[in-house]
Amino acid sequence: AEVFEGAVDISQTVTNVKPGIYSISVQAFERPAGNGSYDGTEESKVFLYMGDLETPVQNITKDVLPTEMAVDRENCLLSNDYTWTSPDGSISGYVPNGMEGASIAFAAGRYYQECYGIVGEDGIMKIGLTSHGVKAHWVLWDDFKLTFWGKNVEAMTEVLTGKYENAEEYLETYGSEMTTPAYNALNDALAAAETAIDSEDFDQMSAALSAIAKATIAAGENRTAVTELTSALDALDIAIVDYEETATAEALTNAGALMEKFGGDALMALTTEEVKAAVEDVKAVTAALKIPNTIADASDENPVDLTVLIPNADFGA
Repeated sequence: AEVFEGAVDISQTVTNVKPGIYSISVQAFERPAGNGSYDGTEESKVFLYMGDLETPVQNITKDVLPTEMAVDRENCLLSNDYTWTSPDGSISGYVPNGMEGASIAFAAGRYYQECYGIVGEDGIMKIGLTSHGVKAHWVLWDDFKLTFWGKNVEAMTEVLTGKYENAEEYLETYGSEMTTPAYNALNDALAAAETAIDSEDFDQMSAALSAIAKATIAAGENRTAVTELTSALDALDIAIVDYEETATAEALTNAGALMEKFGGDALMALTTEEVKAAVEDVKAVTAALKIPNTIADASDENPVDLTVLIPNADFGA
């Protein structure tokens, strides 16, 4: 199955499942853009998940088939697959360019990934693929497989340790791009996970695993919101200069107040919800700057051109 130029959201909820550790595997990939317009380093927007735990679907280049290993209709489809070369020229080979080619690649064992999850005493399991509402360019998947590992402390330790290491790396890499509340939440989840690993208690580790998974997802949401707010503030700063001579005094005052409010380290103290709300405030004030100060004198005989307020060609928000 595939999704092209759309958000991915497929799931199945299973009830009356035996509590314990499970793993779910799937063969899947995401192509982040049109042929030739990706470099292989893009972060995946699509995730395989079970409950609170998720793992990204592979970038299509992660299992590129080296040209010298290509066997038509055994591990690729030479008549339709795309020859992809990394920007530095170090990697070159075939990636699927359609469902038939992907089917052959999957049959040869390419593009495999798995995700672990925990089913609690309620016996409810939800599994699937999601892009968290973000549009993906091309995503293709097949062959889900579910495995039960039981309430095994050794297996749980391996799963929690892996999630801990991934979250720790995420915090080290992207911590500076988060606000303080999101950073602290993930850091606290890491500390709890470390304590749980040492305890060798299955239930304590299970709770820590769920907490660290939720904190990691929340950290990603926070990063996205911070990036959007930073971009909106940059646009507001430019608009203040561009419309300084024509904007109303009220709009200029409001714009200056927002720049001061979110300047310096002030932004870093916000929660994710506060950041999202701030984005909308900044966009609204930016739009207000575009309304000329002659608007009060507008009349049938003296119309005021407000075309600049239309944000894009399709009249979308």
